[in-house]
Amino acid sequence: MKSPQRDLPRSLILGILLVTGLYLLLSAIYSYVLPIDEMARSKLVAVDVAERCFAGGGRWIALAVMLSTFGAANAVILTSARVYFSMGEGGIFPAALGRAHPKFHTPSSSLIVQAGWSILLLFSGTFDTLTDTLIFVSWFFYAANAWAVVVLRRREPNAPRPFKVPWYPLVPVIFVAFGLVYLVLTVCNDVATYRKAVAAGQPAFMNCALGAALVLSGTPIYFYYRWKRSRSLSAK
Repeated sequence: MKSPQRDLPRSLILGILLVTGLYLLLSAIYSYVLPIDEMARSKLVAVDVAERCFAGGGRWIALAVMLSTFGAANAVILTSARVYFSMGEGGIFPAALGRAHPKFHTPSSSLIVQAGWSILLLFSGTFDTLTDTLIFVSWFFYAANAWAVVVLRRREPNAPRPFKVPWYPLVPVIFVAFGLVYLVLTVCNDVATYRKAVAAGQPAFMNCALGAALVLSGTPIYFYYRWKRSRSLSAK
């Protein structure tokens, strides 16, 4: 961005308005085509609405979902692997993950490890379990990132900032509060679902607990490499 102070807020505001408008438009279409009682019983509202509008509409919805999934997967694959790459390069993760491909200059080692871990997660449960776990963990880090704005403003008040959050600190504080409320409601919903499953004699576990366990499992690795890095720096 040549002018992040101007372009970043503009892109965020326009993007949020566009997505909100599309969601409201789709909701209005769903409500117009399907009665509320049928919508409540439907497992795939978009498919049922498309089938009501024209023959074979469900197939087009499935195709749209596939295309959207490819786009989301592409973004996650490209961005997530670079996090492990940066950690490996910085000495707080295995150094092998911080190596770039000699020809394509991509984080090849991180991409391979990420692919292997993703395949293992496919055997951990259903698709709904993975998405619920991911959403819970993601919102924890969303709230943590917003709080990091407050922390960095205090620790580095004079650091150059091409873009500053408007109405600081109100905006990050509101976002953090919303994130915490969302996490609490998610935990309460998981506990209620778990108790119903146990009462019915069905095997069950809480998705939020699974997400927290997966994240915390990497904590010893992080602290080990952090200690190793500090030791090597002190030796120099």
